[in-house]
Amino acid sequence: MILLLYTHFNSKLDDVIFNNYLARLPLETGKKIKRYVRWQDRQLGLFGKLLLVEGLQRLGHRGKFFHDILFNDYGRPYIPGPLDFNISHSGQYSVCAFSDIGNIGVDIERKRKIEVNDFKRYLTNGDWETIWKSNDRIESFFRIWTIKESVAKARGKGLSVPLTDIHIKDSRALLDNEWWFIKEIFIDKDYLCHLCVGGVDVCMEQIEVVEVDFTDTEV
Repeated sequence: MILLLYTHFNSKLDDVIFNNYLARLPLETGKKIKRYVRWQDRQLGLFGKLLLVEGLQRLGHRGKFFHDILFNDYGRPYIPGPLDFNISHSGQYSVCAFSDIGNIGVDIERKRKIEVNDFKRYLTNGDWETIWKSNDRIESFFRIWTIKESVAKARGKGLSVPLTDIHIKDSRALLDNEWWFIKEIFIDKDYLCHLCVGGVDVCMEQIEVVEVDFTDTEV
């Protein structure tokens, strides 16, 4: 089973609604969200945590969700047992992916103008060749970037994994002599999103993708 929940916003939540949602989360989690300077980042952080709660409820996880969450040596959150989860956000979208068939990573990025050359040190020669030969180098870069980020997050070592250690081949990626299986998830034409699962190949028929609306005024 693989479940991917996502949500987006077009405007700032009313302060009362925002605080009502925030009250559903542990105090320390709420404090961390409030530390973000931009309201957009506060809202993305809030929605990511709400998606986590929503997914755990849908999957039958009982108990006080945030009290069940532990962290590995690299700071990656996890729940003891077969269910794994991962959160990502960019622009106006938050996503949260769940898997009970292997570790999962997800990354979403809004496509935007960048100097691709600035990121060359994070890419393999093969990555760079793929980008350079592409008709749309920005799109190609963000496709490779979201794949690599999803693999690093699924592996559980986060930013300690050099992205040049991740080698992409078709719908798989090789890291630490392990193959990770990749799926692109279409959410919005202006974004790229990939999820990565360890250990087993996955097809789209195994993945349930659900949009959740947190912008309703009824809280």
